[in-house]
Amino acid sequence: MRVARLLLGCAVLLVAGACTGGDDASPTATPAGSTATGTVVASPSATPTPVMPTSTVVATATPVVSDPIAGLFREPRFEEPDASVQLEPKVSGLPSHDGLSTVLYDIENGTVRDLGFGMLGTFSTDSRYMAWAAFADDRSEPSTLRVIDVQSGVITDLGEVDSVAHFSDERHVNVRPAGGGRLELVDVETGERKSSDAIDVKRSELRSDHFLGERHDIEGSGEYLYRIFDRETTDLVLRVTALDARIVPDGQLLLLVDAGLGVGNIFLVDLDSLEAEFVATTLTEPFARSSIPIAASEDYIVWTPNYCDGEYYQSVGDPSVYDLERRPGSEPAVGNTMLFNRATGMLTELVDEHLVILSFTPDGRMVDGIIGGLALLDPTLPAWDVVLPEGSTPVRWSPDYRYASRGEQLGHGGYCPP
Repeated sequence: MRVARLLLGCAVLLVAGACTGGDDASPTATPAGSTATGTVVASPSATPTPVMPTSTVVATATPVVSDPIAGLFREPRFEEPDASVQLEPKVSGLPSHDGLSTVLYDIENGTVRDLGFGMLGTFSTDSRYMAWAAFADDRSEPSTLRVIDVQSGVITDLGEVDSVAHFSDERHVNVRPAGGGRLELVDVETGERKSSDAIDVKRSELRSDHFLGERHDIEGSGEYLYRIFDRETTDLVLRVTALDARIVPDGQLLLLVDAGLGVGNIFLVDLDSLEAEFVATTLTEPFARSSIPIAASEDYIVWTPNYCDGEYYQSVGDPSVYDLERRPGSEPAVGNTMLFNRATGMLTELVDEHLVILSFTPDGRMVDGIIGGLALLDPTLPAWDVVLPEGSTPVRWSPDYRYASRGEQLGHGGYCPP
């Protein structure tokens, strides 16, 4: 049995870059859509006032500094998994999707409701309402904002829209008005509209009840600079360079740090003590500017090694492309996902070449799939718990994962860069 261990000792991450001012040095973020014109150097006489971030921030030039984290190291330490489990094929008992209609799945009751031609639905924060842009089959008329109370089944039309973005709370949804323009906020119970201050962005993985983070680009580096703040006091808690970082619901920081070409080390960092627990060494993406699929709950950590570059490795068939000596039998397994039990330290290989986990449900199930997720996997068995039918259209789940929507969505892209 492989047991997770707390590695004591202090490793200071030294990354090339300019930074002065000690703990008060504050990177300057470049707003999305703009370009930095040079390297930003903090003035030794300036003492910036900490600014509480509101979302993930990307900068193209920034001073680089990392705080000491006890137990964090950069050399690879490969270990074999303790077990390997072949997952059963996914089988759905629900009817297939026609690729054109907006569909509402009630997972608890096992029912499906076809809502006619339309776009992918989005759910209110309490999972009671679903809103979507409905249209005629020939799209000759503007789209209609349509809302369904998923408990009663009552549908309400709330005027013309170009598209539906997301809910801000239990009853207000952000929409793009017909003809374009700024987002509008619509009260789904009264139909009242007003200008919205919301930004149409994806949910940040750098937030929890107590912490909030921001991510900055580092010129000439494959890693990012992450800064984590206390949400209540706005104090800067940690600065660290890493390939990827996620705040776990229990307040731990999940880190993937560079450990050589195409290799990374995974850690859990306690944001109170700033001590790191080593999880595993994994293959990353030496030929793609992206992280591997990785997620964590209070009980498990899951990742898919070498996800984007797996096809390249399979065509080469030579682990030496990673410039790392490995023990016999430790060549990378492409297409399989690794599951780490935080309580026992057990590492299990999940054998399924199509499995990719990017998130967990509130009750701890794993969400399988890139665009929304087609299935929910129980990690305690592991076995499939809910499976939606295969199809070309994306899926969006309600926050409580009792309901799911399916429909058209334009410009959603994919996980790996082109």
